[in-house]
Amino acid sequence: MRSDDGQVHISRRTALAGGLSAALASTIPGRGSARTRGRLFGPGGHALGISLYMLGDFFTANPEEALEAVAKIGFREVETDLGTTSSADLRRILDRNGLRVPNVLVLPIQIPGRMSLQTDSGVLASAAHALGAEFLTCALFPLPSEDDEKASAAETPGRMIGRALARLTADHWHRTADYLNRRGAEIRRHGLKFAYHNHNAEFARYGNTDGLTILLQNTDPKLVSFEMDVGWVAAAGCDPVAILKANPGRFRLMHVKDLAPGHKPNTVLRTETPEVGAGVIDWPAILPIAAACGVRHFAIEQEPPFTAPPIEAARRSFDYLIKL
Repeated sequence: MRSDDGQVHISRRTALAGGLSAALASTIPGRGSARTRGRLFGPGGHALGISLYMLGDFFTANPEEALEAVAKIGFREVETDLGTTSSADLRRILDRNGLRVPNVLVLPIQIPGRMSLQTDSGVLASAAHALGAEFLTCALFPLPSEDDEKASAAETPGRMIGRALARLTADHWHRTADYLNRRGAEIRRHGLKFAYHNHNAEFARYGNTDGLTILLQNTDPKLVSFEMDVGWVAAAGCDPVAILKANPGRFRLMHVKDLAPGHKPNTVLRTETPEVGAGVIDWPAILPIAAACGVRHFAIEQEPPFTAPPIEAARRSFDYLIKL
């Protein structure tokens, strides 16, 4: 269903009865399929990456073993946050394993032991540059009030974010756009590109618009790019292909995340994610369009709980995608 703002939203009936794979399928006129155009990933195509977030304790407990395993699978890029391991130490491990870091992600809220968007922009940029990153990405929407941006000992960040969901408004997304423009300008002065990563909260409706539309319309393309998390777009019941086509060049990064059959669309951070290729998302349709619309870095990601060890889930996703 197409709304007044041009965004395409998949009805719950369509998503559940027909499957998101049918609802998300699309083509670009005059362009061949992924099969006729050659491999999307691997030699002659894009490097395939992984978000180290999905490896959880395996990476934080032993980054050297985890990154060696990632490289052996065949990944050539990784995304990480800043703070669990020093940038200099991590860079040495990455270089030893032939891995690059195109993008680092930071939260807008302060978490003990990690840098955030509240960290001085020069400090952030120095750490990101040490890893060889091109992008620094805001990994979550800023919370509605100044008080909520500081995690207290009595409340976990997860509970704080859950409470904030009920207070998101169109005005909040307009303020967020202004904030992203300011931070993007600061990050740019330090030689990095700045991006914003979506979840599904951005697709809550406010009349004839939603949060992501407000952000896209009110951020400066020279200052703010976007990382599309396809799994979260689909979890909201929305069409990633339509969003990409309507905003060419704005999405430079992508989280390749699948969605389980039977998922009920929502905008409150609920999702179920199997390995890529085991869900309902039509990757052969989406990925070539993403590349044609300007996405340059693709990283697989999966949310817990897992049905296999995370590194094995990563291997299964890689094996599926490398054949496309």
